[in-house]
Amino acid sequence: MIEPVTVTSPCVGLCCLDNSDICVGCFRTLDEIKAWSQVDDKTRLMFIANAKHRDDVHKSKVTERLFDETTA
Repeated sequence: MIEPVTVTSPCVGLCCLDNSDICVGCFRTLDEIKAWSQVDDKTRLMFIANAKHRDDVHKSKVTERLFDETTA
């Protein structure tokens, strides 16, 4: 029996991979995106948590660069 999907995809429609195969829209890896339809909700939640962490790291790097540019 197939269980209903309760965790929806975090896709935001900005589907483009960076040089590390991470989507610039949702911050999932290519492997996470490919596996999405095959994994359970627990794994999906883990993918979302991983993506959130990548997004946070990305934002901190952008903020750091902007700070460096404005204080130089």
